[in-house]
Amino acid sequence: MKYSKMVLLLSMALFFSGKIFPADKSPSPDKGIKAEIIQELNDAEEKVTSLAKDIPQGKYIWRPNEEVRSISEVIIHVAAANYFILSFTGTKLPEGMKMDDDFDKKTTNKEEILELVKTAYSFTRDKITAMSDKDLEKMIDFFGSKITTRQLLLKMIGHNHEHLGQLIAYARMNGIVPSWSKKTN
Repeated sequence: MKYSKMVLLLSMALFFSGKIFPADKSPSPDKGIKAEIIQELNDAEEKVTSLAKDIPQGKYIWRPNEEVRSISEVIIHVAAANYFILSFTGTKLPEGMKMDDDFDKKTTNKEEILELVKTAYSFTRDKITAMSDKDLEKMIDFFGSKITTRQLLLKMIGHNHEHLGQLIAYARMNGIVPSWSKKTN
C-alpha cells in the first residue's frame, strides 16, 4: 500500500511539474540563455505585431518628419534587421528573399508587412533554437568588434525593443494606445 501511494504521489508531482506532460509543447528551449533570448524575442514580436495591427493602413506612411522612417518603414526595418543580424552568424536568407538598401521602402501594404513580420520572427526563432550552446560561444566579427554569438543575439533583442519604443511613440502621436497598456476596469 505504501508503495502505490508513493508511486501515485511521485506521478502527480511529475505531472504537475510539467515533466510528464509539459504545458508548452513548443520546440523552444525551456531554460538557459537561448530560452531567455527567445522569450524576449517573443515579447517584441507580440508587441510589434499588436501595434502593426492596431495602426490603420492609412497611417502606415506617417512619419513625424521627413528625416526619419515612416511607420511602415520602422516595422519592416525591425523584421529585416533580424535577418541581417543573424547573417553575421553565417545564416543565409530564406530562399528567394533579397534585401537591398531600400528594402524597407518596398511596400506600405499592411497585410504584406504583417506577413513579413510573422515570417521574420519565425525564421529568427527557428535559427536561434537550432543553435547549440557551443554555437553561442563562437566569436564573430560584428562591424569590426569581436563578440560572441550570444552577445550578438542580445544586441538583436535590444534592437527589436529600441524600435518597438519608436513604434509606441509613433502610435501615441497618432492617438493609438498600445493594447497591452490600456487600463482595464
